[in-house]
Amino acid sequence: MSKKIPNSNRKITKNASGLLVLPEDITPLIYSVNSRAILSKEGTLLTDKKAEKLVELVAFRKKRAHFSRLADLYVGILTTILDDHTEAFLADHPDAVVLHLGCGLDSRVERIKGSYDQWYDVDLPDVIAVRKRFYKETDRYHMIAASVTGNAWLDEINAEGHPVIILAEGLMMYLSEKDVSHLFINLCNKFPLAVLIFDTYSMAGYSDAVKRTLPLSKQKKMTEDDLIIKWGLDDPTIVEKWHPALHYLKTMRFSDSPRIESLTKQDQFEFHMMRKLPLYNHLYLIYFFSMVTYNPITPAD
Repeated sequence: MSKKIPNSNRKITKNASGLLVLPEDITPLIYSVNSRAILSKEGTLLTDKKAEKLVELVAFRKKRAHFSRLADLYVGILTTILDDHTEAFLADHPDAVVLHLGCGLDSRVERIKGSYDQWYDVDLPDVIAVRKRFYKETDRYHMIAASVTGNAWLDEINAEGHPVIILAEGLMMYLSEKDVSHLFINLCNKFPLAVLIFDTYSMAGYSDAVKRTLPLSKQKKMTEDDLIIKWGLDDPTIVEKWHPALHYLKTMRFSDSPRIESLTKQDQFEFHMMRKLPLYNHLYLIYFFSMVTYNPITPAD
């Protein structure tokens, strides 16, 4: 998901084999779905029948989409960390509202076990236009076509009197720190009682990702507009300073997941090695914050 909102009127077509052909800039969203489908078919980490079905309906280069084994496992571990914490939250708060930012084509709404009052999936108009080919809205499930860097989309959410869990997976690193802070302030002002879970790079991971996603010619004189990866975080107290309602709870790394012990010995090896290499283990982080009632504040320009 990015700040720029592309044209949402492009059509999805079918190829000669009857498979759906997605707009070119939407097709990469199928790659993480493909990872979950691979793991689901194996019975590794998660069950995601929707992902299995989606990869059979959509035309894409499976060789290009097939990550390394380790990358597939990273997708699975991150997915299950967020899934497990969502299910735990819903077990304690069956009247909760779930807000999934940058949802892409993810089927979390179908994977999660537990009751909730309302579920909102949010992504850019082009993404939601594609998503609506595979998911149907109900009186409790809603899709919002908007950039999270705006404000108006929050008016579409009815969470008054309900605890809220906010998930942002694979999103924050693509936003500038200014946009992230504005988003978090808006969330605090909107929801008086919420938990926020998001993933992003550490500063070391951010530096590495910038180098990998920028051509050498731009690395010395890059501007913010050149950056694909725009934000990393080491110190959660920086986020706490953005709004008095934000309270840091904890940080998780891939290697912290209890699900690792369910993997084969071969698959476990990489994560056990991560634990022995602090810098490597710290490249990518999952942050947990609570948001509790305070008077609203206005984001700085």
